[in-house]
Amino acid sequence: MSRVCSTGCGTELGAKNKSGLCRPCRCKATMCNPEVQARSTAGLKRYLTDPVHRAERTAMSAKNLARWRASPEGRAKTREFAMANLAKAYEFDATERRRRQRQAAYPGIPESRWDECVALKKHMTAAEAKQMIRDDEALRERKRKAAMSPFERDMERLRNGAGLVAAPDFRTSNPDFTIGGIASASL
Repeated sequence: MSRVCSTGCGTELGAKNKSGLCRPCRCKATMCNPEVQARSTAGLKRYLTDPVHRAERTAMSAKNLARWRASPEGRAKTREFAMANLAKAYEFDATERRRRQRQAAYPGIPESRWDECVALKKHMTAAEAKQMIRDDEALRERKRKAAMSPFERDMERLRNGAGLVAAPDFRTSNPDFTIGGIASASL
């Protein structure tokens, strides 16, 4: 008579099996145990933070990387990867770096008006140019909001994250009595 895994998965067990579980079920049961997980995590942290082991791992990684790059396949793959990503990465870095520099130089000014600010700085100080554009932006915003209907203003507030507020009900309910004094509920 052959024995079967006690979890009900249907796997037949060997004659030397003492746990009553097949290998996958035993691994699942063991790794779901919080004590086993804690011991495993602690041991792994000790192992990875050991300076001797860290040095050995670093040396081994460097050696394997050098061996890979020395092989014809490794050289070809490295060159292919570098050529595919170098131009794109450099272009992105340069444009992103320029945008961040301008964003830091012109805080509170929309990106579409940075060039205008540069042109104004030729005729006045940087602070005056920035303030002039900020004032103009505030004026434009006030005019835009003044031209909006109340519905459009409410919809914009909702798009910007404002919550809905229930309007209070000021209507009065009908009284439960009549002028004659007889309760209408009893009629």
